Amino acid sequence: MSNFNDKDKEFIDAIWKKTRYLKHQRHKEENELEKLHRLKMRKLKNLLTFGTGLILISVPIIITKEFNETITAFLSLYILGFSLYYEHNFN
Repeated sequence: MSNFNDKDKEFIDAIWKKTRYLKHQRHKEENELEKLHRLKMRKLKNLLTFGTGLILISVPIIITKEFNETITAFLSLYILGFSLYYEHNFN
């Protein structure tokens, strides 16, 4: 009788161990999905910020139709800076 109870106990312990492992894996996957979602939202936020900045800079230039070397240099540095920031932080 004791042998039967020991086998039952081992079986139940194995089931609980497997259950805890599966629960741990589920939480791990949920955390990974949450991280990916946050990264996606950060990328979107930065792209919107960049686009807004580019529009705020380029609209007055288009209206006044003055496009000289200083503005070209400023826009190219702005785009280069953002692309380097984006490449460094998100890849």
